[in-house]
Amino acid sequence: MSTIDLNITNYFAIPVKLIGTEVQTKIEKCLYFDLQWNLVDSKALKDTMQQNSVCLRQVEYALIPCAARDAVENLGFEVNQLVTLFSANAKTLGSTAGMPNLFLARAEDFPMVNGDIGAAWSVTIPLAPKTRRGVILVFEFPAQGDIPNQLIATTDPEVEAGSSS
Repeated sequence: MSTIDLNITNYFAIPVKLIGTEVQTKIEKCLYFDLQWNLVDSKALKDTMQQNSVCLRQVEYALIPCAARDAVENLGFEVNQLVTLFSANAKTLGSTAGMPNLFLARAEDFPMVNGDIGAAWSVTIPLAPKTRRGVILVFEFPAQGDIPNQLIATTDPEVEAGSSS
């Protein structure tokens, strides 16, 4: 069973679409939450643990606390429950640091509060000291009926080395 590595900075990435959107393959963007499920701006995802990496994790819908779901709805969105994190592409901004760019998501078991096991998917993005990286998350929509398997990219958040203070 996987547990969150508390030695690196972790954020939950929640793919959302506008409330009432009938197109199931639609993702407007991702909303990001810290480990206490506080909403975090997508341009303010910082390596607060000084470990030169940030983990972005999607958890299945049942693992998202009601307060976080309410925060999503208060912004006019709903969680897209049909997509799963597939990969990430990262570009170093304002620097020529030679860093890997493509990261496949890792499927993992994730402990639920009641002791059951839920599903999660994560990517860990490495950071060079004093750098920022633009990240495009790619989600997979499973084939359903006449709709083939699809990959859907999101607008990019930025992850940054250094503390948020």
